[in-house]
Amino acid sequence: MSLRILLTLTLLVASVALYAQTPAPPPASAVVVAQPVPWDKLTLLQQHTLTRYKAQWPGLAADRQQRLVRWADHWARLTPAQRQCIRQRYKAFQKLPPDQQAELRKQYQKFRQLPPDRQQQLRARWQDQMPEQCEKSSVAPKPPTAPAPAAH
Repeated sequence: MSLRILLTLTLLVASVALYAQTPAPPPASAVVVAQPVPWDKLTLLQQHTLTRYKAQWPGLAADRQQRLVRWADHWARLTPAQRQCIRQRYKAFQKLPPDQQAELRKQYQKFRQLPPDRQQQLRARWQDQMPEQCEKSSVAPKPPTAPAPAAH
């Protein structure tokens, strides 16, 4: 796999990992103060998705809690194939040397600084390529092949 494809694949992984860690910029018109989200107010599905944060949940900043809740809701809407694709890409990202991981994080930060319309264009382009890349990396399940008809 070429380095370009690997970087493209790992960009998604980096974005998922950084999504919960990167503070969103405040709106230009007003600053909204985030309210904490009590653990017991989360749905069972959100709690299940965010289980690894349970012990530290009360100490997390309210804006981070809200980002994690949004991420959990997004994760719940993904198909099993999409989840598997993300997991596999994250594993590939973890195998990269630390300097390449850092470079991908920098690229993601640059992406977050782009205007929303440009971000949307890049996301659309990436999403058009995503299924193709998942198939190439054998993440998506392969359709069963029918046996050849018997010769008479």
